[in-house]
Amino acid sequence: MTNGQQERIASLKVFGCDIDYRVLISDQSYTLQFLIEENPMSQGPQDGEKYKLIVEAANEIIYETDAAGDFTYVNPKTLKVTGYERNEIIGKSYLELIHPEYREEAQQFYRKQAGTREKSTYKELPIITKNGEQFWIGLNVQLLENAFQIMGFLGVGRDITESYYNRLALKQSEEKYRGIIQNLQYGLMEVDLNQKIVFANPVMTEITGYTPEELIGKVATEFLVDEEARKIIASQQH
Repeated sequence: MTNGQQERIASLKVFGCDIDYRVLISDQSYTLQFLIEENPMSQGPQDGEKYKLIVEAANEIIYETDAAGDFTYVNPKTLKVTGYERNEIIGKSYLELIHPEYREEAQQFYRKQAGTREKSTYKELPIITKNGEQFWIGLNVQLLENAFQIMGFLGVGRDITESYYNRLALKQSEEKYRGIIQNLQYGLMEVDLNQKIVFANPVMTEITGYTPEELIGKVATEFLVDEEARKIIASQQH
């Protein structure tokens, strides 16, 4: 498992057989894996039926569409979070569940996936429930295809509403303070642990006479300080 990747494993007992499924979650990936132990069973369903039982019981949003993007299957979790009955959602286009302002963007995104035959994609989208409420979903979509054509799409997703708005609030806060810094009436410069310049506001570029491109990446004490001052700084560091 790579850095930043989360793993969740759940287990179901089906006809006396332990069936595990693993969900791997990272910033740009959301994958469902089935782990089936080969326990002897005198009676029980075929493997395909086992998979269906797991998907039906999963706590993740799982659905399948045809090549046109119309739902052919949704699991109970999808019905629960969207508020639709099964007969209301089967045959409906996936676009009808996406917020109207994001439908064209989503359509272009998945057309590109189909056109380039990209096996798997990740995208975050706002979903509108039957009663008009909105939530954000982190969605991993995989192509279903044979040697000749695309048969459809398999989607596995999770509700990321809380984390989405937390990230949005953080971004807005960063932009607000960056705007304040950019408009300060005195020079401000930020360096990393190696004294390399990583940021300089407009006033600092006016003071030094250098453009931001000329400043970024330079060692501040070597680039902006004269030899005598460097000696003083060096003596204070020992």
